Amino acid sequence: YTCGPMSLSAELKDDPGRTKFRMAALDLDGTLLQSNHKLSNKTCEYLQYLDRKGFTIIIATGRAACTVDEHVAKLNLPHPLPVVCSNGARGLMCSVQSDQTISYEEVFYKPVPQNIARATIHTANDLGYVSQYYVDERIYANPSQPEQLQLTEMYRELTGSDTLYIDDGFEEAIKKGPPSKQVVLCQVHQQDSMIESFETALNRETFFIEGKAPHIIRGHTGWFMEILHPEVNKGCGLENMCKHLGIPLSETVAFGDGDNDVEFIQMAGCGFVMKNARDVLKEAGDEIIEFTNDEEGVVKTLKRLENAELLTFNS
Repeated sequence: YTCGPMSLSAELKDDPGRTKFRMAALDLDGTLLQSNHKLSNKTCEYLQYLDRKGFTIIIATGRAACTVDEHVAKLNLPHPLPVVCSNGARGLMCSVQSDQTISYEEVFYKPVPQNIARATIHTANDLGYVSQYYVDERIYANPSQPEQLQLTEMYRELTGSDTLYIDDGFEEAIKKGPPSKQVVLCQVHQQDSMIESFETALNRETFFIEGKAPHIIRGHTGWFMEILHPEVNKGCGLENMCKHLGIPLSETVAFGDGDNDVEFIQMAGCGFVMKNARDVLKEAGDEIIEFTNDEEGVVKTLKRLENAELLTFNS
Protein backbone atom coordinates (compact mmCIF):
# COMPACT_ATOMS: atom_id res chain seq x y z
CA TYR A 1 0.00 0.00 0.00
CA THR A 2 0.98 3.65 -0.23
CA CYS A 3 1.64 4.82 3.29
CA GLY A 4 1.37 8.58 2.96
CA PRO A 5 -0.61 10.08 5.86
CA MET A 6 -3.67 10.88 3.72
CA SER A 7 -4.04 7.31 2.47
CA LEU A 8 -3.26 5.96 5.93
CA SER A 9 -6.01 8.10 7.48
CA ALA A 10 -8.51 6.83 4.93
CA GLU A 11 -7.42 3.21 5.45
CA LEU A 12 -7.71 3.55 9.21
CA LYS A 13 -11.36 4.58 8.95
CA ASP A 14 -12.07 1.54 6.77
CA ASP A 15 -9.94 -0.80 8.89
CA PRO A 16 -9.77 0.17 12.59
CA GLY A 17 -7.56 -2.88 13.26
CA ARG A 18 -4.75 -2.03 10.82
CA THR A 19 -1.19 -1.57 11.99
CA LYS A 20 -0.17 1.71 13.57
CA PHE A 21 3.43 2.80 14.23
CA ARG A 22 5.28 2.26 17.52
CA MET A 23 8.72 3.51 16.54
CA ALA A 24 10.50 6.15 14.45
CA ALA A 25 14.02 5.47 13.15
CA LEU A 26 15.76 8.75 12.38
CA ASP A 27 18.81 9.49 10.25
CA LEU A 28 20.93 12.40 11.53
CA ASP A 29 22.76 14.47 8.87
CA GLY A 30 20.39 16.02 6.34
CA THR A 31 17.37 14.59 8.17
CA LEU A 32 17.00 15.16 11.92
CA LEU A 33 19.90 17.63 12.21
CA GLN A 34 19.78 21.05 10.64
CA SER A 35 22.42 22.14 8.11
CA ASN A 36 24.61 23.37 10.98
CA HIS A 37 24.70 19.68 12.12
CA LYS A 38 22.81 20.55 15.31
CA LEU A 39 19.59 19.23 16.85
CA SER A 40 17.11 22.12 17.17
CA ASN A 41 15.44 22.75 20.53
CA LYS A 42 12.01 22.34 18.91
CA THR A 43 12.94 18.91 17.49
CA CYS A 44 14.48 17.83 20.79
CA GLU A 45 11.40 18.85 22.79
CA TYR A 46 8.97 17.02 20.51
CA LEU A 47 11.01 13.79 20.53
CA GLN A 48 11.21 13.97 24.35
CA TYR A 49 7.41 14.43 24.42
CA LEU A 50 6.87 11.34 22.21
CA ASP A 51 9.25 9.34 24.39
CA ARG A 52 7.36 10.33 27.55
CA LYS A 53 4.13 9.07 25.95
CA GLY A 54 5.74 5.69 25.29
CA PHE A 55 6.61 6.04 21.59
CA THR A 56 10.05 4.61 20.69
CA ILE A 57 12.68 6.83 19.09
CA ILE A 58 15.92 5.43 17.64
CA ILE A 59 18.82 7.04 15.80
CA ALA A 60 20.21 5.37 12.66
CA THR A 61 23.27 7.02 11.15
CA GLY A 62 26.35 6.53 9.05
CA ARG A 63 28.36 8.22 11.80
CA ALA A 64 30.60 6.38 14.23
CA ALA A 65 29.30 6.07 17.81
CA CYS A 66 31.63 8.70 19.25
CA THR A 67 30.27 11.36 16.84
CA VAL A 68 26.67 10.78 17.98
CA ASP A 69 27.34 11.49 21.67
CA GLU A 70 26.44 15.20 21.65
CA HIS A 71 23.00 14.46 20.15
CA VAL A 72 22.33 11.60 22.59
CA ALA A 73 23.29 13.98 25.42
CA LYS A 74 21.00 16.75 24.15
CA LEU A 75 18.02 14.36 23.84
CA ASN A 76 18.89 13.20 27.37
CA LEU A 77 16.21 10.50 27.58
CA PRO A 78 15.69 8.91 31.03
CA HIS A 79 16.56 5.47 29.62
CA PRO A 80 19.08 4.10 27.07
CA LEU A 81 18.58 5.44 23.52
CA PRO A 82 18.89 2.81 20.76
CA VAL A 83 21.46 3.88 18.15
CA VAL A 84 22.35 2.13 14.89
CA CYS A 85 25.71 3.60 13.82
CA SER A 86 28.47 3.11 11.24
CA ASN A 87 25.78 2.61 8.56
CA GLY A 88 24.35 -0.46 10.25
CA ALA A 89 27.58 -2.17 11.34
CA ARG A 90 26.93 -1.53 15.01
CA GLY A 91 23.97 -1.30 17.36
CA LEU A 92 24.21 0.34 20.79
CA MET A 93 22.03 1.25 23.73
CA CYS A 94 23.38 4.69 24.73
CA SER A 95 22.95 6.06 28.25
CA VAL A 96 23.64 9.62 29.44
CA GLN A 97 25.68 9.62 32.66
CA SER A 98 25.44 12.26 35.39
CA ASP A 99 28.56 14.01 34.01
CA GLN A 100 26.93 14.10 30.52
CA THR A 101 29.31 11.47 29.12
CA ILE A 102 27.75 8.58 27.21
CA SER A 103 28.08 4.89 28.03
CA TYR A 104 27.40 2.15 25.48
CA GLU A 105 25.93 -1.33 25.69
CA GLU A 106 26.71 -3.10 22.42
CA VAL A 107 23.76 -4.99 20.89
CA PHE A 108 25.33 -6.15 17.60
CA TYR A 109 28.53 -5.58 15.61
CA LYS A 110 29.61 -6.69 12.13
CA PRO A 111 32.97 -5.06 11.28
CA VAL A 112 34.88 -4.96 8.00
CA PRO A 113 36.95 -8.18 7.68
CA GLN A 114 40.69 -7.54 8.03
CA ASN A 115 41.56 -8.70 4.50
CA ILE A 116 39.14 -6.10 3.08
CA ALA A 117 40.40 -3.46 5.52
CA ARG A 118 44.03 -4.01 4.46
CA ALA A 119 43.09 -3.99 0.76
CA THR A 120 41.25 -0.68 1.27
CA ILE A 121 44.30 0.86 2.97
CA HIS A 122 46.68 -0.35 0.24
CA THR A 123 44.39 0.74 -2.62
CA ALA A 124 43.96 4.21 -1.09
CA ASN A 125 47.73 4.56 -0.68
CA ASP A 126 48.43 3.36 -4.23
CA LEU A 127 45.91 5.82 -5.70
CA GLY A 128 47.01 8.76 -3.53
CA TYR A 129 43.91 9.03 -1.31
CA VAL A 130 43.77 9.50 2.46
CA SER A 131 41.77 6.94 4.44
CA GLN A 132 40.26 6.62 7.93
CA TYR A 133 39.92 3.50 10.10
CA TYR A 134 37.20 3.24 12.80
CA VAL A 135 37.86 1.00 15.81
CA ASP A 136 37.41 1.18 19.62
CA GLU A 137 35.61 4.57 19.59
CA ARG A 138 38.62 6.06 17.77
CA ILE A 139 39.06 7.30 14.22
CA TYR A 140 42.56 6.88 12.77
CA ALA A 141 43.69 8.79 9.66
CA ASN A 142 46.93 8.83 7.65
CA PRO A 143 47.23 12.17 5.80
CA SER A 144 50.64 12.60 4.19
CA GLN A 145 50.06 15.85 2.25
CA PRO A 146 48.51 19.23 3.17
CA GLU A 147 45.45 18.70 0.94
CA GLN A 148 44.85 15.29 2.56
CA LEU A 149 45.07 16.87 6.02
CA GLN A 150 42.56 19.50 4.89
CA LEU A 151 40.09 16.77 3.87
CA THR A 152 40.36 15.01 7.23
CA GLU A 153 39.82 18.37 8.98
CA MET A 154 36.70 18.94 6.85
CA TYR A 155 35.44 15.52 7.95
CA ARG A 156 36.17 16.39 11.59
CA GLU A 157 34.14 19.57 11.21
CA LEU A 158 31.28 17.67 9.53
CA THR A 159 30.92 15.01 12.24
CA GLY A 160 32.63 16.48 15.31
CA SER A 161 35.00 13.50 15.28
CA ASP A 162 38.21 13.36 17.30
CA THR A 163 40.64 12.03 14.70
CA LEU A 164 43.98 10.48 15.66
CA TYR A 165 46.65 11.14 13.02
CA ILE A 166 49.10 8.29 12.43
CA ASP A 167 52.02 7.46 10.15
CA ASP A 168 52.49 3.74 10.89
CA GLY A 169 50.39 2.43 8.01
CA PHE A 170 47.48 1.81 10.46
CA GLU A 171 49.39 -1.01 12.19
CA GLU A 172 48.40 0.12 15.71
CA ALA A 173 44.75 0.46 14.63
CA ILE A 174 44.75 -2.96 12.94
CA LYS A 175 46.09 -4.57 16.14
CA LYS A 176 43.03 -3.21 18.00
CA GLY A 177 40.76 -5.19 15.69
CA PRO A 178 38.75 -4.95 12.46
CA PRO A 179 37.08 -1.55 11.77
CA SER A 180 33.35 -0.88 11.95
CA LYS A 181 33.87 0.99 8.69
CA GLN A 182 36.53 2.78 6.63
CA VAL A 183 36.29 6.14 4.92
CA VAL A 184 38.35 7.26 1.91
CA LEU A 185 38.45 11.00 1.18
CA CYS A 186 39.01 12.81 -2.12
CA GLN A 187 38.48 16.06 -3.99
CA VAL A 188 34.89 16.52 -5.24
CA HIS A 189 35.84 15.99 -8.89
CA GLN A 190 37.48 12.65 -7.98
CA GLN A 191 34.55 10.94 -6.24
CA ASP A 192 33.15 9.03 -9.24
CA SER A 193 36.54 7.76 -10.42
CA MET A 194 37.57 6.88 -6.84
CA ILE A 195 34.44 4.77 -6.29
CA GLU A 196 34.94 3.07 -9.66
CA SER A 197 38.57 2.24 -8.79
CA PHE A 198 37.61 0.71 -5.44
CA GLU A 199 34.72 -1.25 -6.93
CA THR A 200 37.21 -2.78 -9.35
CA ALA A 201 39.87 -3.44 -6.68
CA LEU A 202 37.44 -5.03 -4.18
CA ASN A 203 35.25 -6.94 -6.64
CA ARG A 204 37.24 -10.15 -6.22
CA GLU A 205 36.11 -13.47 -4.83
CA THR A 206 38.70 -13.33 -2.06
CA PHE A 207 36.72 -10.38 -0.59
CA PHE A 208 33.21 -11.83 -1.14
CA ILE A 209 31.01 -12.97 1.74
CA GLU A 210 27.92 -15.02 0.79
CA GLY A 211 28.54 -13.96 -2.79
CA LYS A 212 28.54 -10.23 -1.97
CA ALA A 213 31.38 -7.77 -2.55
CA PRO A 214 32.30 -5.18 0.12
CA HIS A 215 29.58 -2.53 0.43
CA ILE A 216 30.70 0.86 -0.93
CA ILE A 217 28.62 3.96 -0.13
CA ARG A 218 28.93 7.35 -1.81
CA GLY A 219 29.44 10.13 0.76
CA HIS A 220 26.62 12.69 0.64
CA THR A 221 28.97 15.70 0.61
CA GLY A 222 30.67 14.55 -2.61
CA TRP A 223 34.20 14.18 -1.22
CA PHE A 224 34.34 10.76 0.45
CA MET A 225 33.09 7.18 0.31
CA GLU A 226 32.65 4.45 2.91
CA ILE A 227 33.61 0.76 2.92
CA LEU A 228 31.49 -1.68 4.95
CA HIS A 229 31.21 -5.42 5.54
CA PRO A 230 29.50 -6.94 2.45
CA GLU A 231 26.35 -7.74 4.45
CA VAL A 232 26.07 -4.40 6.27
CA ASN A 233 23.71 -1.54 5.47
CA LYS A 234 21.40 0.68 7.52
CA GLY A 235 18.40 -1.48 6.60
CA CYS A 236 19.99 -4.56 8.17
CA GLY A 237 20.99 -2.42 11.15
CA LEU A 238 17.36 -1.34 11.60
CA GLU A 239 16.21 -4.96 11.34
CA ASN A 240 18.73 -6.07 13.99
CA MET A 241 17.73 -3.27 16.37
CA CYS A 242 14.01 -4.04 15.92
CA LYS A 243 14.69 -7.67 16.84
CA HIS A 244 16.52 -6.52 19.97
CA LEU A 245 13.67 -4.18 20.96
CA GLY A 246 10.91 -6.65 20.06
CA ILE A 247 9.25 -4.21 17.65
CA PRO A 248 8.02 -5.48 14.25
CA LEU A 249 9.49 -3.66 11.23
CA SER A 250 5.93 -3.15 9.98
CA GLU A 251 5.31 -0.88 13.00
CA THR A 252 8.25 1.45 12.27
CA VAL A 253 8.59 4.63 10.27
CA ALA A 254 11.99 5.73 8.96
CA PHE A 255 13.24 9.13 7.77
CA GLY A 256 16.32 9.68 5.57
CA ASP A 257 17.94 11.78 2.85
CA GLY A 258 21.04 10.04 1.46
CA ASP A 259 22.35 7.18 -0.68
CA ASN A 260 23.04 5.18 2.50
CA ASP A 261 19.34 5.34 3.45
CA VAL A 262 17.91 3.31 0.54
CA GLU A 263 17.77 -0.10 2.30
CA PHE A 264 16.84 1.64 5.58
CA ILE A 265 13.82 3.41 4.07
CA GLN A 266 12.72 0.24 2.26
CA MET A 267 13.10 -1.96 5.38
CA ALA A 268 10.74 0.14 7.54
CA GLY A 269 6.97 -0.18 7.58
CA CYS A 270 6.84 3.28 6.03
CA GLY A 271 9.79 5.20 4.58
CA PHE A 272 9.65 9.00 4.55
CA VAL A 273 12.12 10.86 2.33
CA MET A 274 13.20 14.43 3.06
CA LYS A 275 12.48 17.17 0.51
CA ASN A 276 16.26 17.81 0.40
CA ALA A 277 17.07 14.11 -0.27
CA ARG A 278 19.14 12.78 -3.16
CA ASP A 279 17.14 11.59 -6.19
CA VAL A 280 18.17 7.94 -5.71
CA LEU A 281 16.35 7.92 -2.35
CA LYS A 282 13.28 9.77 -3.64
CA GLU A 283 12.74 6.85 -6.02
CA ALA A 284 12.97 4.32 -3.15
CA GLY A 285 10.73 5.87 -0.47
CA ASP A 286 7.00 5.60 0.24
CA GLU A 287 6.49 9.36 0.53
CA ILE A 288 8.59 12.45 -0.18
CA ILE A 289 7.71 14.94 2.54
CA GLU A 290 7.24 18.61 1.69
CA PHE A 291 9.80 19.93 4.18
CA THR A 292 13.60 19.93 4.42
CA ASN A 293 15.77 19.19 7.47
CA ASP A 294 16.08 22.95 8.09
CA GLU A 295 12.27 23.20 8.13
CA GLU A 296 12.05 20.43 10.77
CA GLY A 297 10.42 18.02 8.33
CA VAL A 298 10.73 15.05 10.71
CA VAL A 299 8.81 16.75 13.52
CA LYS A 300 6.12 18.14 11.20
CA THR A 301 5.55 14.69 9.67
CA LEU A 302 5.45 12.88 13.03
CA LYS A 303 2.96 15.47 14.33
CA ARG A 304 0.80 14.84 11.26
CA LEU A 305 0.89 11.08 11.97
CA GLU A 306 0.09 11.73 15.63
CA ASN A 307 -2.88 13.94 14.71
CA ALA A 308 -4.13 11.22 12.33
CA GLU A 309 -3.95 8.77 15.28
CA LEU A 310 -1.37 6.64 13.47
CA LEU A 311 1.15 6.48 16.32
CA THR A 312 0.86 3.95 19.14
CA PHE A 313 1.78 4.98 22.68
CA ASN A 314 2.65 2.48 25.41
CA SER A 315 2.31 4.76 28.42
